[in-house]
Amino acid sequence: MWFSSLPVWRHFRHYFHAHLIKTADLPADKNYILSCHPHGVYLLGMFANVTGNRSVFYNLYPGLHLRLATLPINFRIPGWREFFLSLGGIGVDRKSLEYVLKERDPKDKSKAAGNILTLVVGGAEEFEYMQPKTMDLVLEKRKGFVKLALTTGASLVPLITFNENDTWKPSTSETLKKINAVTKKMFHFVLPALEGNGNPLTPFPARLVTVLGAPIHVEQTSNPTDEQINDLHKRYIKELTELYDTYKDDFFKDRIRDMRLVK
Repeated sequence: MWFSSLPVWRHFRHYFHAHLIKTADLPADKNYILSCHPHGVYLLGMFANVTGNRSVFYNLYPGLHLRLATLPINFRIPGWREFFLSLGGIGVDRKSLEYVLKERDPKDKSKAAGNILTLVVGGAEEFEYMQPKTMDLVLEKRKGFVKLALTTGASLVPLITFNENDTWKPSTSETLKKINAVTKKMFHFVLPALEGNGNPLTPFPARLVTVLGAPIHVEQTSNPTDEQINDLHKRYIKELTELYDTYKDDFFKDRIRDMRLVK
């Protein structure tokens, strides 16, 4: 898309010393759920290395079509709406997600369309645990993305951006915590109060290294059982943990603790 080819993205990547690492092929005859961790503040690693870096991404993964799933409220704000639409954004409602993940190749209906849909599994709740040099994930209770993979037959691909939580420092304001408890419950988002690089609006130039893991292929099941969902969820956590362990000492050396599943 033209928007992701603008020069501003090159400067954006340069500021964060951003780098994308491929660990396995993603054949274009399947659809994929790209599960992104951690949420951080604004998913700067995903924007720098994936959605705003499409020429490199498509060279690494030819034949795929990126779609970005985001909260419906982002399509109600003028300007912000156009930003997400220009990056292939869709709402996170089930109907939209299933449409993308069930789409077939128009030239060969026996094959999937090659769509790869980004989902931020931890959501706004994960932002509440954000601290520099950590990676605390809200994942143990999140099983909707696993059920979605089973019902659509889409393969799961874990994605980790190292140092995502180092781009800002969260405020310790107790008042804001109370406000965010209300906004999360009512609108499913939180209001960032941050300390940045000289001012609250400018992030620190943390090195953002995004690693895409190998796909976990899934057999489509119209009505998956709880056992099937739980088994796939455990397998996903195992693959994500192995991906983290493989690269943590290369790109997360100054961590104060290892990745944790906090909820």
